[in-house]
Amino acid sequence: MSANLGIAQGSVCADNIGDTGADPFCSSTGILFPNCNLVNNDCTTSSEMGPNYGCLISQPFPAWYFLQIDENGLLGFTIRQTANADGTGMPLDVDFICYGPFDDPVTPCVSELTSASIVDCSFLSDFTETMTIPNAVSGEYYLVLITNYSQQPGFISFEQTVGSGSTDCSILDAFLGPNQNICGFTPVSLNGASDGAIRYEWSVFNEETMLFDTIAGETNPLYTVTVSGRYQILIEDIEGNTETDEVVITFNSPPVVENSPLDITLCELSSDTAEFDFTANTSLILGTQDPDQFVVTYYTSQLDAENKENSISEVYTTIAGEVFARIENVNLNSCYLTTSFNLLVNPSPNLSNSTYSYTICEISDGSQDQGTFVFSDVLGSLTNANGESVGLLANDELLSIYDFSITFHNSETDARNDENPITNGSQVAAGDIIFVRVENNQTSNPTACFNIDNIARIYIEIGQIPEANTEVPDLVQCAISLENQHVAFFDLTSNNTVISGSNNSPESQVIYYASLQDFENDLPIADTRAYSNISNPQTVIAVIIDPDSGCERSTSTSFDIQVEALPVLVNNEAFSGSVDVCVFADGIVQGITMIGEDIGAVDGQEYRYDWTPDNIDSDNDGNEDAIYFIDELLQEQVFNLVITRIASSGGGTDCSNAINPITSEPYKITLKPILGLVGVDYEVVEPSFSTTEYTIVAIPELPIGDLSDLEYALQSMSSSNFLEYQNSPVFTNVSAGDYKILVRNKKGCLPEATSERIRLIGFQKYFTPNGDGMHDTWNLINMENQIRTLIYIFDRNGRLLKQLIPGERGWDGTYNGKLLPSSEYWFRVEFNEPKNLNTTQSIFSGSFSLIR
Repeated sequence: MSANLGIAQGSVCADNIGDTGADPFCSSTGILFPNCNLVNNDCTTSSEMGPNYGCLISQPFPAWYFLQIDENGLLGFTIRQTANADGTGMPLDVDFICYGPFDDPVTPCVSELTSASIVDCSFLSDFTETMTIPNAVSGEYYLVLITNYSQQPGFISFEQTVGSGSTDCSILDAFLGPNQNICGFTPVSLNGASDGAIRYEWSVFNEETMLFDTIAGETNPLYTVTVSGRYQILIEDIEGNTETDEVVITFNSPPVVENSPLDITLCELSSDTAEFDFTANTSLILGTQDPDQFVVTYYTSQLDAENKENSISEVYTTIAGEVFARIENVNLNSCYLTTSFNLLVNPSPNLSNSTYSYTICEISDGSQDQGTFVFSDVLGSLTNANGESVGLLANDELLSIYDFSITFHNSETDARNDENPITNGSQVAAGDIIFVRVENNQTSNPTACFNIDNIARIYIEIGQIPEANTEVPDLVQCAISLENQHVAFFDLTSNNTVISGSNNSPESQVIYYASLQDFENDLPIADTRAYSNISNPQTVIAVIIDPDSGCERSTSTSFDIQVEALPVLVNNEAFSGSVDVCVFADGIVQGITMIGEDIGAVDGQEYRYDWTPDNIDSDNDGNEDAIYFIDELLQEQVFNLVITRIASSGGGTDCSNAINPITSEPYKITLKPILGLVGVDYEVVEPSFSTTEYTIVAIPELPIGDLSDLEYALQSMSSSNFLEYQNSPVFTNVSAGDYKILVRNKKGCLPEATSERIRLIGFQKYFTPNGDGMHDTWNLINMENQIRTLIYIFDRNGRLLKQLIPGERGWDGTYNGKLLPSSEYWFRVEFNEPKNLNTTQSIFSGSFSLIR
C-alpha cells in the first residue's frame, strides 16, 4: 500500500475560519507527513483545551484527522514515526487517541469528545502503534488525534493495514484557505494538496472575460503566486470525483520611513509643558510616498502604536518624553512600520535675583567714575542686595551658564525685544543700570525662551584703584637641600606691607604672579607663604586689590627672589668615614694631623664653622677655626661640622649646611688612634732537626690598632739583605741559620720592632773530604752556642767513630788516622731547643753520607 505524502496537518479538531482543522483520511492511500516538533517554530506545541484525552497524559504537537466509513466491518491501522520518510533512522515515540462514531466530523469538536466517545487510545513508549475501530458502520465518522511524544523532527505514516471495513475517499476536498491581503511582495505559496487526489489544475480569473484561465503547466498541488489576483484549483480523486476552491491574493506596497524624524526641543509654556507640532516630522517620515496611499499617526507608547489605539494629534501639548509614529498602507492596517523621536522641554531661565550690583574698577586714564563693562568679568562678580557674591542663575537651575545666550541692554524694552545690545568693552559710569536678557540656546526657538517675566537689572558701581609701592626689596632664601641647590621656599607675604604702603586700606590684598606672562593671563600664585621658585633668580610680579571693590592697579610692581646654595667643603670625600692617626703611648699625635677646610680662602666669602667637639678660636673673632688641628688623641673620637655662609649676597641671610653631599649624611669623621709596635716575638712551628725548611710565625705586640695595618720582613744574620716586606706574619721554607724579624706599620706609625736572634739548627746531608776546601768536614749547623752539647758519630755497625763538640772543626772522615770509605754514617746529638736553652735536652739521631 502506498501512502500520499502530506505537508500539513490539522492542529485543532475543527477550524471554521482557517485550514487548521482535522484533515480527511483515505484508507486506500494512507498518509505520510512530516511531524511538528521543537525545531519548527510554525507548529502548535500542545493540543487545545476541552476534549477528554483519555490515556494521553500529554498531547505535544497534535495532528488531527477524520475518516468516514464506506464498508462495514473492522478496520485496523498502523501508526509509525521515524526520523526518515522511508521508515529508517531513529525510532521516535508516537501516541494516538480515536473518538466516534459521529454523524459529521465538525459538530463533535470539542464538546462530544468525552470518555464515552473514546474508541481506542495508546500512550505506550513505542514508535509503532496499532489502532482498531471494531464493528464500523457505513456513513459513520471517526476523529483521530496523533501526537509526537518524542518532540524530535521526523515523519509519521498513518495507514489501514487490516480489516474488512474501509473508508470513503470521496471526503477529499480542496481548501486554499481565506483570501490573503499581503503586506509587501513576498511570493505566496498556495497548497491545494488533498489526501487521495490524483490530479490538480490551477487557473486565474480574467477580469476582462470574467472567466478563469487555466495556467499552463501547473499540475502540482503547490503554486507560487507573485501577482495579485483570484486563483482557483481543481482536484480529482481516484474515483473521478472533482472539487474546486478559490482564493484572492492581494499584494500591498509596504511603507518605509524615508527619513528619521527629528527630536523637537522647545521652551516650556507652563508647568514643564510645551505645544509641539509634528507636521514637519510627518513630511520627513513620508518623504516621496503618496499621502493618499500612506498615513502617519502619533502615539505616546510603542504598544498604542502597534495596536493603533489612543492616537494623538499632530499639534500636541505635553511634557518632555518620547513620541511614537506609525506609518501604514491605507488599504491594509497590518501593513505598517513604527519609529520614534524625543520631545524636550527646556525651562525658562531661572535667575537668582531680579537686581544685582556690579563694581567696575575705575579706568586708569584719569576718567573720573568711569569704567569698562567686560562681559566675562560681569558674570563672575555680581552681588545681591546684601553684598554677597551670587551667580546670575539660581542654584536650582538645571542648566549651566554655558547653555544660555546672555545680552546686556540700556533699557528694559531693548532687552525684551532683543534690540541694541551693549558691546563688550563699552564704557559705563557710576549709577548706570544695565538690563540683562538670558536666552536658552538649547531650544529650537531660542528667542522665545528667555527671562520674559524677570528682566534683571545690574546697578553699576565704580571702584577706586589702589596705589602700589614700586620700591620693593628682593627676597633671598637658602636652598632647600643639596639636591636642589637652586630651589627654596619664599614667604612672599613678607613684602605685603612694603607693597601696600600707607596710602591704601589696611585690608588691601596683595596678589603675586610668578611671571609677567602669568600676570597677563591672570594666573596668580596660590601658596604665597611657601612659594617654590621656578628659576634662580626669578622676578615676581605683584599688584594690589582693594578688598571692597576688588580693583587692582593697572601697572604692577616687581621684585626678585634669589636662592643661595648651601655651603659645602671642596674635598667632601676626605671628611667622611674613619681615619687612623698615629700616636705615641701618651696619646700625643705623631706628626701633624688636621681636618676641615678654609673654603673662605677659596671663594673669598665669609663662613662660620661650628665644630663638635668645639675647636679653638685662634684669632679671637668669636668663631671657631676652619681647620681643626689634632694634637692629642687618647681614644676614638667623632668630629662633626656645620658650615654657615655669613650674610649671603649681602641680603643678610646666613645659609648653613651640616650634610656631606658625598654621603648624604651629616658631616662626620671618626679619628682612631694607632700606637707604634712595642715589640715582636716569634714561633718556629717545626721542632729542630725535623725538617730542612722551617716555618717562622711573627707575633707582634700592638697595644692599639689593627694587625692588618702591619707588614713583616725576615732578615738573615749572615747578610745585610732581607726579604721584602709582606702582609703575612708567616715565613716558610726557611733553612737553618740565624735570622731576625722586622715589623713596621703601613701608615708609618713609630716605632718599628725587631725580634731577637732566631736560631734554626740543622746538619749536613753529606761531605766530601777530598782536600779541595769544599765540604771537607762534617758537623751540625748553628750549634756553636750550645757548648754542653755532644755529638756522636757511628758506622753502620754501631761502632763509635768520633765524638764532637759544636764549634769544633768537625769530622774529617778518618778513624784512628785511616780514611774511611764512602758510605752512610749515623749520628746522635743531645741538644736544647735554641729558644729555650735552659730546658731539658732533647736527643736526635740521623744519617749523612761520606762521598769520596
